[in-house]
Amino acid sequence: MDIRMYDTMTSIPLFLGMNAQDLHTVIEKSRMSIHVLEPDEVLALQGERCSRLTILLRGELIVETLMADEALSVDEVLSGAAVLEPESLYGIGRHWQSTYRAGTECQVMEISKDSVSRLIAGFEIFRINFINLLSTLATRRHQQVWTLPKMDNRRRLIHFLLTHTLYNVGGRKVYHTRMEDLGRYLGVTRSLVGKMLGKLQADGLLTYDRNLIEVNDMKQLYNEIYGTT
Repeated sequence: MDIRMYDTMTSIPLFLGMNAQDLHTVIEKSRMSIHVLEPDEVLALQGERCSRLTILLRGELIVETLMADEALSVDEVLSGAAVLEPESLYGIGRHWQSTYRAGTECQVMEISKDSVSRLIAGFEIFRINFINLLSTLATRRHQQVWTLPKMDNRRRLIHFLLTHTLYNVGGRKVYHTRMEDLGRYLGVTRSLVGKMLGKLQADGLLTYDRNLIEVNDMKQLYNEIYGTT
């Protein structure tokens, strides 16, 4: 196996602990493809059936998520290596939760669902890694709802921004919404939303303009609620 491919695959959580022989077997026995996306090329559409495990190996994807009422959309920048929505491959809602578009030239690995099932059955380390990945996602989402400190309006706004992203890791987040819609989500007036955003901007936590909020460091927002990590 090419050493660069080995290094890339071992940087992906699903393949941690697998040796070169294991990874060679994975590549040889799986229905797998590796291809390049050009900038602005669409990888997957929100609501489309998810029938493959998709891994961003390198480059940057723009992740676009639209609220059901279409009053809010969020763009996130996701850098490789990253596993895309493993929770969407199995279970009840087997559809992409977001649209994925190449922000730069991207290298992407895709593994068929049948092959993923065989990997889960045939490699204990892969099975453990897959369970750990899903468990981490489930725990994080549980904590977002149930482990909250006392909330004032400022913290409720920050919490809304934190929980309306698919990937809570680094990368720029851009929220497209009207101030009145954001106020409706929070149960406050449009003018209060404007005042809170103005204060958060003055504090260096975000920038905002008409119908647009931009966050470059989600960790700063996280620390506002949960304290310094």
